[in-house]
Amino acid sequence: MSGKYLLDTSIIIDLFANDEVVIGQLEEAESTFVPSIAVGELH
Repeated sequence: MSGKYLLDTSIIIDLFANDEVVIGQLEEAESTFVPSIAVGELH
């Protein structure tokens, strides 16, 4: 898995929970982006 990724709220929550599968896949990403709506949902 590589390229550019726009993360949704559920993936960000998995990152906060240290989900090894998600972390492993995103380590290979060229770049990641978080939409402002996801920031609002997490707030």
